[in-house]
Amino acid sequence: RKKEGVPTRQPLSVFSTTITKPKDNLLEDILKKEINVLQVNWGAKKDYLDVKLTPELKEEAEARALIRRIQEERKKMGIDLVQRVVVYSPWIPSNNNLVQWVMKKTMARELNKGSFKVEKEI
Repeated sequence: RKKEGVPTRQPLSVFSTTITKPKDNLLEDILKKEINVLQVNWGAKKDYLDVKLTPELKEEAEARALIRRIQEERKKMGIDLVQRVVVYSPWIPSNNNLVQWVMKKTMARELNKGSFKVEKEI
């Protein structure tokens, strides 16, 4: 990542490793989270991290940044973790699955286009 200038928070698609796939998925789950990749290929000829950024990966990184920004704003406003909010953002993911993920992670009832703002749901 450092050599290619890819930030740690930027998700990547694949990490290939020479390690034989373990019997349980615990190691795979840990690798995915720690390396921030979507897929692990086991038993490759050499260890390789695919740093090619697709539009989908870039959009996921933007969605994660939006989640962080919303959560920081919630904290600044003293909003409870279980209290629902309405969010306005100049950027909204085009992928509906990412929209739903952002809303779930931030407890947003609505995610609307507009100047960035987080409002308590009444």
